[in-house]
Amino acid sequence: MSIDLENLSQDQLSNPILLTKQINQKLNSLISDLTREFKDEDDLMLSIEQDPNLISNKEKQSQYNRVDVKSLHDLNSLNDELIRNLDLSNKLWVLKGFIDQLFEDLSMNEFESILFNLNKFKLKLNDLITELSDEDDEIVIISKFQAQLSNFETELYSKLKFFVNNNYFNFDEQSLVFKNMVDLNDYSQLEYAEIVDVLTSKKEYKEYSDLLNINSKIDNLILQPFISNDHFCQLIYEKTISKDDLESYQISLTIKKLETTKFGPIKYCHSLLNLINFINDLTFSFKNSKLEKSLKNYLVKSILNDLKEKIFNENIEILINNEKDILNILQEISSKMDQSNWFNNQINNELSSWLNNLLDYWLNKKISDYTITLKKFLVGDLSTVNSLVNEIIEHDEKQSSHQVIKTKNQKEIQANETKVEEEKEEEDIDDWNWGNDDEDNENDEIDTSKKSFTAKETDETISKNVNTYSNEEENDWEAWDNDDLFEEDGNAIGDTNKKETLATVSTNSYKITGIPAYIYDNFVESYLNSSINLSPLSTVIKKNTDLKKLLISKLDHVVANYFIICSRINYGESFQSDSIYKSKVLFYNDFSYLLELMESKEKNYASDLRIVLSSLQDLNENSMNLIIENYNLQLENALNSCDFEDELDKNDEAEFIKNLRKIFKEELFDQLLNNESQYNKELVVRKMLNDKILPNFYNHLYKKILDLKVISELNSEIFSNIVLELIQLLPHNLEMLNPLLVKILEKLKILSSFLTSNLSNLENMFNNGDLYAFNNEELFKLINALFVDSEKKSEFFNYIQEVRYEE
Repeated sequence: MSIDLENLSQDQLSNPILLTKQINQKLNSLISDLTREFKDEDDLMLSIEQDPNLISNKEKQSQYNRVDVKSLHDLNSLNDELIRNLDLSNKLWVLKGFIDQLFEDLSMNEFESILFNLNKFKLKLNDLITELSDEDDEIVIISKFQAQLSNFETELYSKLKFFVNNNYFNFDEQSLVFKNMVDLNDYSQLEYAEIVDVLTSKKEYKEYSDLLNINSKIDNLILQPFISNDHFCQLIYEKTISKDDLESYQISLTIKKLETTKFGPIKYCHSLLNLINFINDLTFSFKNSKLEKSLKNYLVKSILNDLKEKIFNENIEILINNEKDILNILQEISSKMDQSNWFNNQINNELSSWLNNLLDYWLNKKISDYTITLKKFLVGDLSTVNSLVNEIIEHDEKQSSHQVIKTKNQKEIQANETKVEEEKEEEDIDDWNWGNDDEDNENDEIDTSKKSFTAKETDETISKNVNTYSNEEENDWEAWDNDDLFEEDGNAIGDTNKKETLATVSTNSYKITGIPAYIYDNFVESYLNSSINLSPLSTVIKKNTDLKKLLISKLDHVVANYFIICSRINYGESFQSDSIYKSKVLFYNDFSYLLELMESKEKNYASDLRIVLSSLQDLNENSMNLIIENYNLQLENALNSCDFEDELDKNDEAEFIKNLRKIFKEELFDQLLNNESQYNKELVVRKMLNDKILPNFYNHLYKKILDLKVISELNSEIFSNIVLELIQLLPHNLEMLNPLLVKILEKLKILSSFLTSNLSNLENMFNNGDLYAFNNEELFKLINALFVDSEKKSEFFNYIQEVRYEE
């Protein structure tokens, strides 16, 4: 059954009582028709029995049962449909009541009642849509209610927008006025907070809550013109409370353009306080609401950024110099913002932090300013920088009455560090068993080659370490790649009295540019004296506070910027093509000299400078160590390019030696000795080559052979030749080198003979003391690699153990 809604009038459709009567009439008519057709069961059976052509008696009984059940089922269905339609008519009646009430409330501006009932109406309508089927007549009912709902919401949005914007707020080009209460009629008022509460309480009203969004209006009308740098403005705040109703008030914020071209910190802070008061009063009646948080979060970042720039960045010294009026206003602003939801987990009260740490803020500002200006000079003023870099100056430490970051305490500390470093290096060189030798212990005591290169050393002190070369032929390295440079016996060709240049250099001079002096005069000195404008009477500056000490404590932040910009070193790689310095050593010198200047100019603050300069010198030393490591890596890769475990031939030997000879010439001698050493011979010859690069290379060569499990007869001869060839890459007078390097080279020379000797020769060498440099483990490893197992080898092992045990 269906109800013919198309033939019903509008009054009938909208009146649930008429609709119910129509449904009942249909139901009664249907039931009457059914009753007349089948008066009783006997009539039905009689009509069936009188027709012999229809069915048998048994079938007649079955047919009777079926007809009876169907009739009962139809009656039940009609009853269910009647109940359903009655329920439907009741729900339609309720929805009609809601719609009528909503339009009536809208005419009387009962917005709170409207929004409450509107939500209930939507819920009931949605429930009904879910319940109904897709029959045409039911779809018509739903569509009519949906159309009425759409019309109502359009009218509501338009009226609500007009009501809020024209009754609570008044915007013009120079001011913003807000009233918290509006008269609806002679008897009632509607508070703005009530609308806010309703519209922000349920997510269903999001489209209406957008009407309350005044964030952009306040920002564009008030805040942005106020913080603009195009002109200076003043904010004026007024509040009026109604005499008739103390809960009713009106507030206004007016922006006034000032004629002055000079910024006034006090007026600015007063205006900012007025803005905070206006926003707090505006949101007071709906405190802790989403609208309040949204508005304040929208404005707070702009307020803090402008305050930071105009007061703490540009006028920080005014605050420190006892300007109590400004400080009091800022404290009040901070307190009011703290108490009124201006901050949250994402936005902290930075203003409070700035005020509580004014000196720290001032110091960080100075660091930032000088860092930026120094960077602009190094990167932007290229003509001056290039001119200064090309100004090479000879600096002699002997003429200086000071040393870079070298105080008495630091020397004691460094002596201990040197001792530890030497012990560690000897352990690293495969435990060569030199520690028990008295002569070696004496050499260890006089080995001071690990000293810092800023320390002064006299010629007399250096001569105690190793013998000194003359300086006649110090740069005569260009012929070292000549295959005819050495005789077959390893002796150098030419004048045997000629002394080579790899000896320890006795000079304390090095070359610098004009950069460090310029940086000190124009940046460092100015930074250290930047407290001159601060009043010692300021209450912010605590008693006995030495501002220069405070500045020195952060000096490394400024100077490190010079290092970062100029070094351009990445894990020991060479300088980039666009770096200021083309020489790594020259930059090392300049940076060291800058630290020397700082200490010499600020002798009264030596103890305060010690930590700062020490960390900066460590930075310089670490960068040089990275460069040294890069050379080590190149040489190690060259050694590893030949797999000693393979069976080699003479061609392999020649190619291997050729590659290493090339690296020695191009990387070590041409680049370091002929180029870089002209700027600091002490650094290049002693620290880089003698102390680091060469010992590491030859030690790696030794380990490469020692770690072999098997050494064939052919390979033993080739390895012996390789060892001799690589030793001969160095000058002839090996005893003039660093004692540690001398030990390594002596051990390699013995190894060269070891590799080509038979067991009998080795036994003679052992008895003669020629194998003193090797410990038992090393001897056993080499002998096992060179010789197959035999009774003679076992006897030799036992003999070595007996002799050394007795010793």
